Amino acid sequence: MSKIIKKFKTLKTIKTSLKIGRPRKTSAYVDKIIKRVSEGDPRKSSRQINQEISESYGIGVSSRTIRRRLTDCGLFGRVAVKKPLLSKKNRKARIQFAQNHLSWSLEKWNTVLWSDESKFKIFGSDGMNE
Repeated sequence: MSKIIKKFKTLKTIKTSLKIGRPRKTSAYVDKIIKRVSEGDPRKSSRQINQEISESYGIGVSSRTIRRRLTDCGLFGRVAVKKPLLSKKNRKARIQFAQNHLSWSLEKWNTVLWSDESKFKIFGSDGMNE
């Protein structure tokens, strides 16, 4: 049975009901602009995006609205992984290791256990890597 017939049988009318909640402040066009600006520079914060679209397009929305629109289109805020920089001491140690092991044969290298420095957790989760 079609939706219109069901609606008429239950509500005795085919008029659309009033919308519940506050209407959206942004249109689909503005949502595309917000997404495009964010994809252009993924490191921009919602405040920076807000400032750019208000200056360029004259659109005034809150930073929270921008975060909601980015979430709606599948873009989520993430924290970059911190990677330690190599110090001069570590660089020298690596070069020294390489020079000391230049003459190793393939058989000797096959006895080495290689690790990619991954973290392994046997029980539960620490909330970082799953």
